[in-house]
Amino acid sequence: MPSNMLVYSLKRDNREDVLSFLSSELSEAINEDIAPSYDGWVITSVPRRASAVRKYGIDHAMLLAKAVARRLNLPYARIL
Repeated sequence: MPSNMLVYSLKRDNREDVLSFLSSELSEAINEDIAPSYDGWVITSVPRRASAVRKYGIDHAMLLAKAVARRLNLPYARIL
């Protein structure tokens, strides 16, 4: 399935092109489906397991959440 391949390439290979594509698509979906007023919104992520971060060297969910926050001009907060 193509969508799984995209996510796996981000999770395992830290591909900047995939991060850019996914953050763009997610930002557009948020803009289309939710009222444009993001007053008080904060973007966060569920942390990746420590063992996976050690193995692959990245927390892909955090990178994606930060990229979406930048595109939407919203703050990112590490809550968990």
